[in-house]
Formats: sequence, C-alpha cells, structure tokens
Amino acid sequence: PDEYDTLPAAVAACKDDTVIKIRPGYFSWREPIEVRKRIHVRGEDGCVLHGSWVMDEGSGGGSFENVVAVSNGGCIFHMRGGAWKLTSCTLRGFGDGCCVVSSSGSAQISIKESVISGIETDHGAFLPYSSVTCAGESTFDAEGSCFVGSTGYAVQATDKAMVKITDVLLENHSCAAIRLDKDADVVARDCRIVGNTAVVAAAGQNMPVQVRNYDPTREEFYTTESDCLQLMGCTISGPIWASSRRPVHILGRCQGKLSIDRGDITKDNIFLPADAHTPPPAPKTGTGNEPFALQIPDSSALKVTSGNDLIE
Repeated sequence: PDEYDTLPAAVAACKDDTVIKIRPGYFSWREPIEVRKRIHVRGEDGCVLHGSWVMDEGSGGGSFENVVAVSNGGCIFHMRGGAWKLTSCTLRGFGDGCCVVSSSGSAQISIKESVISGIETDHGAFLPYSSVTCAGESTFDAEGSCFVGSTGYAVQATDKAMVKITDVLLENHSCAAIRLDKDADVVARDCRIVGNTAVVAAAGQNMPVQVRNYDPTREEFYTTESDCLQLMGCTISGPIWASSRRPVHILGRCQGKLSIDRGDITKDNIFLPADAHTPPPAPKTGTGNEPFALQIPDSSALKVTSGNDLIE
C-alpha cells in the first residue's frame, strides 16, 4: 500500500514485467482482477490476498511468490494463457463447485513448494470441490507441494491437458485424488497419495469411435479419446480405482499413445495397508501454516459461483 491503495489499482497501473511487492496485511477486492500483461507478485510474510485472478490469453505470464491467497467461491487463479509460476504460496478456497486453480487454452502453470487447501475456522473446515482443474491444451507441473482436502478431487484433467506432479502430497479428497478423461495425460511420480476415497477416477473411454461413414480418409475414419495415466514410485493407501474395477482402456504411455494398454500404468509404488496411519511429511511451503482469521467485510463479498463460468 506504499504507492497504491488497492491491489487492482497497482495491477492496472503497472507495465509488463513489473514486480509488485505487497506489505503484510489483509487485502480484499470484489471483482476478479483481469491480467493482460506480465506481472510478478512478491508478498512479505503476513500478506493475505482475498479475491480472484483471471489471466487472459495475451497475458504472457509471470509469477507469484510467498503469498497467501483466499477465495470463497470461484477460482483463486484461472489461467487462460501465458506461463505462470507459483512458488512458496498457500492457496485456500472453498465453495460448491470451487476449483482453487484452473487452466484452459494453452496456459502453462508451474507450482513449487506450495499448499492448496480449504479453510479451517472455528465453525469447522470449508473445502473446495477440487484443488486443480486443467482443460484445453494447458499444462500443469507441480513439485514439492501439498494438495489437501476437497469434496471432489485433488487434480482434474480433461480435454488435452497434460499434468505432471512430482513429490506432491494428495490427501483427504472425497471422490478421488486424480480424475482424468478425454485426451488428458497425468503423470505422478514420487507422490504420497493417502487418505482419499480412491486414487484415480477414469472412464477409460479411449476406444476408437467411428466418426464418418461415407468415403472417409484414414485419419477421419476413427477418433479416439486417449486418457493416459502413470503412477511411478508413489506411496499409496486405499483403492486405486474409484470404479469397481480398473478402467479397461486407459493408456499407460503418455507421450506416443500408440495403442491401448501399452506401457505401465503403475510401477515401483508402495501400497500401505488400509488401516495404516503414518504422519504426513512436513509441508515444504514457506507460508500458510501460520494461522490467520478469515475476514469477510460486507464490502468485499465475492461473487459466489459454481465455477463453471470460469472453465472453458
């Protein structure tokens, strides 16, 4: 607040590649901040941002570091384009249909040493529907982070999205830790996937479907939905599949996608007994483990949404 009274004003005034430094304090706004430029946001310890961000197709990208971001309904971050890096952040969202981070189009997201979770209050825990939702042809890469607590999924991948998670804790998700369909790819390596109803929900709908009957070319004759999964070197508790059996046609080779069931779906994983309880590793984020009181002033009530209007 040294130069601008509000964060939306600071974003509107800055030029490409400007670094916005935020002092300790609680900052809220009503309408989502639409970003059409490259920005870099740096928070000092004790900085809490209450509101939503929408990164447009022409934003170019940028970064957020050492911030606690909160949203009660809708996404905290919806990336439609650009390459964005989130480092040492804590993202807390809740609400029906709420996904804390979402991507579409050709957006690229990298998350490191961060936490995505709901909000603990004196009245109990308030959770999002999903931690991360990736659609379009977006890419998502997470490392050394914790996605904890949702009424749905830790990671949802659809369309042609590509998701890679390494050394990530996926815990306490009511439907499954990972959901994928259509042509999405999900690769999980060295992750800890515990305390979920299931590890993976997938329809496995990649059987060839005839799309043209009359004089088709070879490329036109069939289209496929090649959803693809790899679980490598993970520590897992509970059932792997949300369905009663393994999806028949899910792929295990996430690059070539040459044929059904080629490659390994799971490899070198450690499966814990169903009743095993081991303490989770200490979160690696530099923020977010400190408690703070959620404030929702009358003037800062955010739009409550199912989240569908933010997902393309």
